Amino acid sequence: MKKSKISEYNEQIIQSLNLFFDGHSFIIKHKLYRHLLFTGIFLIIIFSIGLTFLLKFINWTETEYTDDIQHFLKTYINLDSDYISYITQGAFWIIKHALKSNKDSIFLSLFLILGTPYLSFLSSKIQKLVTQNDTKFSWKKFYFEIIRGLNISIRNTFKQFLWFILILAISFIPFLEYLTPFFGFIIKAYYNGILITDYTLEQKGYSISESFLFYKKNKFALFSIGLGFMFILLIPVIGWFLAPTYALVSASLFFEKYDLKKV
Repeated sequence: MKKSKISEYNEQIIQSLNLFFDGHSFIIKHKLYRHLLFTGIFLIIIFSIGLTFLLKFINWTETEYTDDIQHFLKTYINLDSDYISYITQGAFWIIKHALKSNKDSIFLSLFLILGTPYLSFLSSKIQKLVTQNDTKFSWKKFYFEIIRGLNISIRNTFKQFLWFILILAISFIPFLEYLTPFFGFIIKAYYNGILITDYTLEQKGYSISESFLFYKKNKFALFSIGLGFMFILLIPVIGWFLAPTYALVSASLFFEKYDLKKV
């Protein structure tokens, strides 16, 4: 009997989450403990100073460039100066509020962007251990992996932030505000899954266009990997040390276990 779509999606989610248990055994077997320590310390630093820096930067931009922004808007919008001022102030308020409301997810994305060189290196090491392919390290290949990884990470982080602004706007609609945490959770899990899994896509030789096709075809698997990542992060302090490496290993095992081919 043919499975229903819901049953198929549930199965994909459970299978993908089970990869984190396989990842635990893999990390112990190959003694990747020092990588847990490094990524944890880096993540703590990003969370500690990131929010303060970004809020100060936004406040500075609002103070220094509000007049220039309003002048620019007046050339395209036929409204009084007072209305233009309200629009500008409202836009900055929304950005700052979205940043504060979703700081965990945003700075997790920031961590994945700033940590691209190291996470790309770690993903390469994990991939060699998973596939038992002892290819030599190439600085040229590593450079292009970093550029590609930054491209994908920045693009998807920007998309995620736009979704957060939309969800914030929806929260002002009566009754829908009760659904916005659920929508936000789904967005966070999905985009975290993309940002984590893309390091493995790099190692597999996927182009950017092929990666986007992969995202569309494997939405629930990516959601599951992001979900497992978020669950581990919920463990106080320890989760920050475990989550990045566990998620990278799980993403790599995902390809090997299901023998995924390019779309």
